[in-house]
Amino acid sequence: MVRTIDGCSMTRFVGLGASERLKAICVVDETGRRVRRGQCATDPEQIARVVRGHAGEDASIGIETGPMTPWLVHELRARGLNITCLDARHTSAAHKMQMNKTDQNDADGLANIMRAGWYQSVHLKSLDAHRARALLGARTQLVGMTTRSPCSVTSKAAAVTAAILTASRLP
Repeated sequence: MVRTIDGCSMTRFVGLGASERLKAICVVDETGRRVRRGQCATDPEQIARVVRGHAGEDASIGIETGPMTPWLVHELRARGLNITCLDARHTSAAHKMQMNKTDQNDADGLANIMRAGWYQSVHLKSLDAHRARALLGARTQLVGMTTRSPCSVTSKAAAVTAAILTASRLP
């Protein structure tokens, strides 16, 4: 975001720390000065509210790859935020320079990586592609279980059918 402070425009960069329950959030300006550092629940609506309140609509947001990243990135993009998924292998070099490895320090590092532009973005597949991959993985597991124990073929086939029907009803 470009904010005007005393006639000067200031761009804001946001780093989101990787945690399942709470997200560490750090906002820095174009000079690297920390504007805000805190946490909020891993809820897209709360994260969007915090980012808009402290960094504005046009802030550049960075988050590392992780298990919840696809869902969170798609949800934040749906809310109109400019979020980039960063390759964790490339950001790890910057994190190694930190004295203490904490979610807060990771968020600070990600915000500064976004500010400097020293990152490699990662393409995220659609949520439908992730859902299909999860179903295929579950099916592969169940088929493997049925071939290893032929006595329970009927019950496992019923479980596969129930899993597919349940997944097809997901939004």
